[in-house]
Amino acid sequence: MTGQVKTDEFLAEFAEYEKTGNLPQFSVLTLNNDRTNGTRPGSGTPRAMVADHDLAVGRLVERVSKSKYREQTLILLTEEDA
Repeated sequence: MTGQVKTDEFLAEFAEYEKTGNLPQFSVLTLNNDRTNGTRPGSGTPRAMVADHDLAVGRLVERVSKSKYREQTLILLTEEDA
């Protein structure tokens, strides 16, 4: 599952939380594309996997920062191969 698909699901849930005013105290979203798979046939290239991840993170940050929860939300990112 790509980062975009996971982010789509998260953002759909986030929209529901905004409607109901029932945002959980803690949420975890993992965007774990293994870039080393990019050397295997049928897999995205490492560069494409990095771009997918970066776009997913950007979409998440943009959506949360424009929400009513922006001032009470902390987003922490940990890179797998930092």
